[in-house]
Amino acid sequence: MKLILLSGLDGTAKLFEPFIDAIPDTIEIEIIDYPVDKILSYDELVGYVVERLPKHEHFVLLAESFSGYIAYKVALQKPKNLKGVVFVATFLENPRPYLSKILPFIPMRFLLFLPMPTFVANYLLVERKSNMIKKLQEILKSVSAEVLYHRLLEIVNLHKATEILDMKALYIQASSDKLVPKSAYKVFEQKIPHIKLIELKGSHLILQGNALESASEVDKFIKNI
Repeated sequence: MKLILLSGLDGTAKLFEPFIDAIPDTIEIEIIDYPVDKILSYDELVGYVVERLPKHEHFVLLAESFSGYIAYKVALQKPKNLKGVVFVATFLENPRPYLSKILPFIPMRFLLFLPMPTFVANYLLVERKSNMIKKLQEILKSVSAEVLYHRLLEIVNLHKATEILDMKALYIQASSDKLVPKSAYKVFEQKIPHIKLIELKGSHLILQGNALESASEVDKFIKNI
């Protein structure tokens, strides 16, 4: 079985390394990167992903954070050979509705040109993982600030999820996620009848901060399929 990885806001999938190292060799990994210098809407990214899916192999989609909505919309198209979806610390609707009210007053374009402060990354994304924080800062610098800003707007303007996805799915929730609230899972529960919730100890970047347990749960999910 092949595991297709869709990353968070950066879209580069470079942060997946700890998780990939922990995944058993029996699972073949493929990463779909998003363009770092081209602005694409959620709908355009759905088409971008569909075009790059395996044509002749069974596969599972794994979507982290920003990519959860993309995986949901891709799965609704029922691509040939898609057997299940793993959602990780993600959402199908704007997880923080107040952002739509305050974002216009925050100079995000300017802030995104600056390196992410270590204390912010430590608080919001990954706890006390200095190497991971440094790598995250480098990755974010490699992505156009305009692209990052547009992806944030896409999250803020997410439409309400309405369609039922009849497919096996797993949701990995981070116990101390300060970006995506636990209430975000309620939408998945309503729209995906065959979904299972697993909570793992850690913050938002759970695949990186708790790679071994994350990989173990994904491996179990794939074996059950």
